Amino acid sequence: MAELMDDGLQQQQQLQQQRCNTGRLLGGLAGGGIGYASSRGDGRTWAVPLGMLLGSQLGCNAAGSGRVGLW
Repeated sequence: MAELMDDGLQQQQQLQQQRCNTGRLLGGLAGGGIGYASSRGDGRTWAVPLGMLLGSQLGCNAAGSGRVGLW
């Protein structure tokens, strides 16, 4: 019985990690795009990476746990 619970928990954790990775990828792409579109000239050198970083964190949280927040 305990082995079945461990297998179920492990599968659930793997699914959550997969969702987080997918959300992180999509959030990073969207955040980078938003950073690019909302900045001009030299501002893009920091806006795009920052947008990607924040977007990836938001994407992981939204896809993994269903709640949207940075931390």
